[in-house]
Amino acid sequence: MKAVSIVSLALSLCVALPAPAQRSPGADSAKAELFAVYQRSHAVKLNKDSAGYVAVFSRGFMEKLLKIMQEQKIPTWQEYMSRVSDLEKRSSAGVTLVAQRAAVTGDRATLLVLLTKGCGEPGKPADCQATVAFVREGGAWKIAGERQAEVPKVAPPG
Repeated sequence: MKAVSIVSLALSLCVALPAPAQRSPGADSAKAELFAVYQRSHAVKLNKDSAGYVAVFSRGFMEKLLKIMQEQKIPTWQEYMSRVSDLEKRSSAGVTLVAQRAAVTGDRATLLVLLTKGCGEPGKPADCQATVAFVREGGAWKIAGERQAEVPKVAPPG
């Protein structure tokens, strides 16, 4: 299947490419560094950047994408990227990303991001929080997974 060979090629490049040097992050610099990768992941999706996927998503994440392609019978990597790009355009319109905090433990990290107006129903946008898991591969932080949950509205006191 042609899609498998393209994704397999991307996965093999993931290991072979040297990673850019990264500094040892403190609390604020870790948050900034992880947030930059997260922001780049959105640009990668919007722009259908095949090389960008390999640069920002972990090997395990790319393997999950391959499984999704097979389950949904998406025949090519280009078609998959096109679908993701269309979804990203619809879901990111008017959304502001705000890095909240980061935690780093060895080669793993978690970033919490507020997505203003990133959830909710049509006509009733709500804020949501993304919990983004990262793993360090070849010296570079890469996204290993993401969960989003709507931020509960807090009633004003009184």
